[in-house]
Amino acid sequence: ETADRARMVLTPLRDLFATIFFLGIGLSVDPGKLVSMLPVALALAAVTAATKVATGMFAARREGVARRGQLRAG
Repeated sequence: ETADRARMVLTPLRDLFATIFFLGIGLSVDPGKLVSMLPVALALAAVTAATKVATGMFAARREGVARRGQLRAG
């Protein structure tokens, strides 16, 4: 009961502070510098996607899932 009440009171505050945080970060970014960072951001996105697929396939293979299922897991 106490935990539910605390959750009910604190959830809106958490959402408010998250909004303020991301608004502050968004306002501090210089849009002119985003273009120069695009290649790095795309490279990081590609590495992240490849790592996600590789770990999903590895975990599925370890559990004995068929090849098609491994691709779906990745």
